[in-house]
Amino acid sequence: MRQNIILLFISIQCISTSWTQDSLSYQLMLLEKDIYGTSSDTFRTKLTLKKVGLYLEQHTISPDLLREIKRIDYTFLDTTVQRAFLWNASLISYLLEDTYYALYYLDRYETHYNDSTIEKDLLKFLIHANYNTDAAKEQLQQLRTTDSTFATLSCILDLQEATVPFRKFKKTIAYFLPGFGLIFNGNIGKGSTSLLLNSATVVSIVWLLQQNMIVNTIAWGSNLVFKFYLGNINLTASTLEQSEKKIQKRLASNCEPYVSSILKKYPLELRTIPE
Repeated sequence: MRQNIILLFISIQCISTSWTQDSLSYQLMLLEKDIYGTSSDTFRTKLTLKKVGLYLEQHTISPDLLREIKRIDYTFLDTTVQRAFLWNASLISYLLEDTYYALYYLDRYETHYNDSTIEKDLLKFLIHANYNTDAAKEQLQQLRTTDSTFATLSCILDLQEATVPFRKFKKTIAYFLPGFGLIFNGNIGKGSTSLLLNSATVVSIVWLLQQNMIVNTIAWGSNLVFKFYLGNINLTASTLEQSEKKIQKRLASNCEPYVSSILKKYPLELRTIPE
């Protein structure tokens, strides 16, 4: 949800006409043939970088592009190429929701190059917001010292931490009092039905035991336990997830204009890789 907001406002468009796709595929195939035929790591890196360049020329941001990026040993690149590559690799990894590699490439970028731009700090915040809210909060505080409007991006962290109130309690009580988890979540109809069915199941099993109908108790009881008791647990989890998505959707809608405003002011753009 949060990632979709960011993607809406980063100026990367995918060209999808058949001619450009066919042309791209053919050029990629030729380069891959050359890569396969060389024994030089340096030359292999340059050829793979050309493949990356072709994707970017076509504005094609895809998992295939990220796979090519991961094949590149950036230490074989000269300084000017390396700087643009590491930035692009981090931004593309972030856009494709590969947080590990987004952090890895950004860390390499910061290690080798002194970049104090707001855009770099903004990208760092967005990446951290995907997995480490504490680090993201520190980064956001730093951004706010340069421009107070960055305070509005706290909505991204709210979205990250958004959850159904008392979620763990509602999920746990479903194991002990089937139906109550749904009722406490506001699904009174489904919760009452689940409570009734599970209560009836318990009463039926007790009655069968009192009649010494052991085989019937096992057969009927095991069937109803799986159907109603476990079904209630799964339904409770599913309902909580749906409620959480509704909360996130509402927060995302409220957050969208703030993100749009920030990214218009400080656009995150792919950099041209020198030949």
